[in-house]
Amino acid sequence: MGAVIFFKTEDVQRTTDFYTSILGFSSWLTQPNIEILKYDNLLLGIQLAESISPAPLLGLFVNSKEEVDRFYSRLNDLAENAPAINSVYDIYGFFAKDIDGRRIEVFTYLIETPDI
Repeated sequence: MGAVIFFKTEDVQRTTDFYTSILGFSSWLTQPNIEILKYDNLLLGIQLAESISPAPLLGLFVNSKEEVDRFYSRLNDLAENAPAINSVYDIYGFFAKDIDGRRIEVFTYLIETPDI
């Protein structure tokens, strides 16, 4: 399992520039309105939003749709939706909340991704 922490921003390029030029992150994957950056084994998603949110989203990515479905069965009571394909980002997954109400997303990429 891998993980991406997503930060919402009103300016993806400005925030990406900060993390790459000041903190030394590099680009890992570019998707519509999202730039996923990498530093060692940390993945940070910079996501376009109408407003900045100080609360991050923890994205847990697994290797297959079957694994997503297994996580869904464990998190069913906390899930916001059933697993589905998101064709914008080429993923299959769902959103849930942890026991403290923090949002998490469990998904698998439907495209080839670079190694971490």
